Amino acid sequence: MAGVLPRISNADPIACQICGSPSRLYGVVDFGKSADVINGNPIIYTGIPIYYRRCKSCDFIFSDTMIDWSVNDFKREIYNNDYKLYDPDYEFKRPNSFSQVFYDLIGNIVDRERCLDFGGGAGIFARIMREKGLDYVSFDPFYGDDFDLSQRFDFITAIEVLEHSNNPKETARSICSLLSPGGFAVITTLLQPSNFDVIGLNWWYVSPRNGHISIYSKKSLNALFGLFLFKVINLSDNIHLIYKDRGPLIDRLMTKIMGKKAVGG
Repeated sequence: MAGVLPRISNADPIACQICGSPSRLYGVVDFGKSADVINGNPIIYTGIPIYYRRCKSCDFIFSDTMIDWSVNDFKREIYNNDYKLYDPDYEFKRPNSFSQVFYDLIGNIVDRERCLDFGGGAGIFARIMREKGLDYVSFDPFYGDDFDLSQRFDFITAIEVLEHSNNPKETARSICSLLSPGGFAVITTLLQPSNFDVIGLNWWYVSPRNGHISIYSKKSLNALFGLFLFKVINLSDNIHLIYKDRGPLIDRLMTKIMGKKAVGG
């Protein structure tokens, strides 16, 4: 394969991309490993090793193979014409399923607010949410969208974005800076399971061919947004509420969530 792969990783510790603590090599997987293994599909081996590191302090796992990749590197090696073979759900199935989840969660809370889907790709999720009656736009810096970054939004979604970032600080900074005072974000990224120390990089979600190069724990996700004085509430292992100051929107959401829990919903 031409381009930036393969690349040899240095065995010496490097600074964690989130907290700065020493992060040693943790393991290696083949570049062809995709999340589609969860559906029983085999790894399409390439013979190209992708090394991951784990922070000894916040447990953040990241691949230093892609730390200095450019947008063009990602487009050439991962988000190319073959990407749909490794992630067949990304284009239509995932936006449709998440649109129903998010509308059920926040539809009656942000029905009069400005909403943004950050990292929204081709904008399908935002389009579906507009069809449901919400004021929704999409922005994806990877796609080079023409977007006014001085805008502020009351609600932001970032669906399956953080695990693809080779610069999590900058990604989190961008999300936080686009929020209005009192606004909030809901992001999705699957956190390391309780048995991660046992299964390690065999976990299906560690999948470089999908671009899953940043794998978070509760500790590292809190540390990341804590850098910008934002708080994290884990609504599930995959859905996370991000906010800075409690306001009417957050209060309405928390009342709704607690109400559901009270009746076993």
